Amino acid sequence: MKTIFTFLVVTLLAVSANAAVLSVTRDGSGQYVEVQPAINAASAGDTILVGPGQTYAGFDVDRQLVIIGAGTGAGPNESSFVNGVVRVMGSADGTELRSLWIYSSQSSQAYDSTAGVLRIMSGASSILVRRCLVENVYSAFSQIPIVMYVGQFASVSVLEATIWNPSSNGGYKGIEISTGSSLLLSNCVISLSQVGYGAYSVYGGDASSSLSADHCLFYTGSGNTGLYCSASGTIMNCASYGGDLVYSAPNIVVNCCANNTSSANFVSIGSNPQTANYHLSPTSTLRDAGCIGSPFDLDSTRADIGVYGGPTPWVQYGAPAWPPFAYDLQIPLSVPQNGVMRVYSKGRVGPGQ
Repeated sequence: MKTIFTFLVVTLLAVSANAAVLSVTRDGSGQYVEVQPAINAASAGDTILVGPGQTYAGFDVDRQLVIIGAGTGAGPNESSFVNGVVRVMGSADGTELRSLWIYSSQSSQAYDSTAGVLRIMSGASSILVRRCLVENVYSAFSQIPIVMYVGQFASVSVLEATIWNPSSNGGYKGIEISTGSSLLLSNCVISLSQVGYGAYSVYGGDASSSLSADHCLFYTGSGNTGLYCSASGTIMNCASYGGDLVYSAPNIVVNCCANNTSSANFVSIGSNPQTANYHLSPTSTLRDAGCIGSPFDLDSTRADIGVYGGPTPWVQYGAPAWPPFAYDLQIPLSVPQNGVMRVYSKGRVGPGQ
């Protein structure tokens, strides 16, 4: 027990040597009650922990930060709920957003950032969005609602996330990409409930944009589910339900994908990604139907088609309450003469403090 305690103390000291950890809770038990003041006080490289069971205002990230919520579950004390727009600015290269439920009602008459709920602004590079639920609840007709926007020459990786618009009206877009942008999707659900024309999972871009997707599910009630973009890239081991995987994507190579697949392939599928279970059913025809050599494989035979089959399994109600941990610890062989021994470590401080 003493060894474990010493290890955690050393880990915390090592992790915090070059970066601070700031806490945000609405009940006042943390250092801040809103996310934006914590961002304003933070230095580049700091981590901000956002507590569960509360509602927070939207915020702008203007420097490199790691912002970790407590999950995206619908029940009490299961989500860090951000009611408002989140913008990651061009000056925030390397920022990570994890385990946040970002929710708002946004639309525009133009295809631009003002229509998005999560906005990765032009020039922001190496942005990571992981295990987040991003929801645009705009429901009026004839406007342009976008759930997530990726600006010009921005680059973002979206992992194990849900991009969702539950409305059945209007020309919804899951993710809007721009000139020169780069988007990687892995183990994601893009769920658009609109019935009919105009529901596109990924929209926009040009030949200078890039799109890579693996093990994703593109879902809608019916209509044009899939990709409508000019970006270059590859999608593999993905599936669509309720419509076609690709509407128009001439520069995209499609490998080992399932088009307009049956709901029987999944444990429980529905228009609400918070209550559905998109894991493959035991008798799914999508098991062992993917590309050879892919690392995402439920039973170690051949890659599976579909979401949440990867090395980091989906946690139904968000991220687990991870304690502090280290994955690289370097200790000198001897103590220097001055008695000060420096220990170097890499690790993560999670929401489970």
